Amino acid sequence: MEFSINFTIAAVVIFVGTMVVFSYIFKTTDLENIDLLPGEEILFEEKGVKVEHGGVIKGAVFLNCLVRVTNMRLIIAQKGIFRESYFIRHVIDYSVPENSADKSKKNYFSAVVDRERIRLEDEPGKKGRTFVIVEIPYSSGMSGQYIRFITSRVDEFKNQFIYG
Repeated sequence: MEFSINFTIAAVVIFVGTMVVFSYIFKTTDLENIDLLPGEEILFEEKGVKVEHGGVIKGAVFLNCLVRVTNMRLIIAQKGIFRESYFIRHVIDYSVPENSADKSKKNYFSAVVDRERIRLEDEPGKKGRTFVIVEIPYSSGMSGQYIRFITSRVDEFKNQFIYG
């Protein structure tokens, strides 16, 4: 009996300690802590988006995301499970040439892409469902990576990436 109580207490302490460490590590990735670049403006946001990061050995799907579109970057953040805030998953910079990518380590995926790598594509057989697809250039020894999500803001994306 004493063993199970001690084990339970130890498990709770380890769990709480791990949560505290993770919250400290990932605090820097809170959406509210990311500064806009000089001259950067938020154009629009879309909430409740399912984002797929594919083309890697193990793809990933991020649910309940916010996609923030600025005149320089796409910032994709996911709502925390037990929090009201969003934490950053992807930052795609399209304001500078691809070869000027920031190589610093971050707690989220970061890439520099040419605007032409961001495109819209209608889902085959499903009228009214349009994907935004971001082709990621060769990075971290991987090629063929992409980020995609369905948008309801087709006109705004067209204005920013096709006509803009």
